[in-house]
Amino acid sequence: MRIAVLATPRSGSHAFVSTRPLLDKYKFYEIFNVEDLLLQRDTETGNIRRELLDERMEKWLNLNDYITAYDYKTPIMPNSFLRDYDDNLNTIMLSEYPDISYIMSSYARRLENLCKYEDWCIKLMRYHGIPKDIMAAILDKSDIIYWLDRRDRVEQALSLTKMKLFPGVYHTPVAKTGITYHCGNIDYDIFEDSCHGILLDKNWINCVMAEFDVRDKLVPIWYEDYDFSNASLVKNDIHMNYDRNKCEYIWEEVASHYDI
Repeated sequence: MRIAVLATPRSGSHAFVSTRPLLDKYKFYEIFNVEDLLLQRDTETGNIRRELLDERMEKWLNLNDYITAYDYKTPIMPNSFLRDYDDNLNTIMLSEYPDISYIMSSYARRLENLCKYEDWCIKLMRYHGIPKDIMAAILDKSDIIYWLDRRDRVEQALSLTKMKLFPGVYHTPVAKTGITYHCGNIDYDIFEDSCHGILLDKNWINCVMAEFDVRDKLVPIWYEDYDFSNASLVKNDIHMNYDRNKCEYIWEEVASHYDI
């Protein structure tokens, strides 16, 4: 079985692909996040070292313009690595930047290596910047396409805001209970930015479904309905002070500018 997962941010995609028996039967590959070849990660935690990220690079990465972003790469620091995959799709650590031609050809190379296997599960998101021809091939080769989404958009935007404010603390791997964090007050500017991000991703998924005929393969899954109790990742409890009414107003104001 070849499984593709279309997801918006904070729709439970990490937990979904780690849910048993899905995890036991189908190896999960998050191989189409090519920007990992430009983002330094901590060798101990694997977390992105955003303090080393040039603001200009971040801007162009957000636009999936890797060629321009490449011009603003920063020196790779001690205890940092770039994430890549070998021909068997095993994770490898790079200690220097590959050339830009290698980065831009990574989508096709990784797809070719993925197609060696009969069973897989992959996640597809807007920020991966997957070219249309590669996306078409992935969806064509997939036997089933799960579409993960949330009904409560305000809660989704709040979840994304927490992730931006407190990166690296959102999940506990293979734990019986999550960890509780008390993180103070919301930043409403970041919340508004999160609303835009979710709407952009929602619009991207709508465009994917409109452009590629996947109706016969598509299985919608709502975050609020799915049982995550068998997931190998446990969501941490992040307490943040906010005004729900204000958040709902901001969401409605932002959403009014999108056609979804």
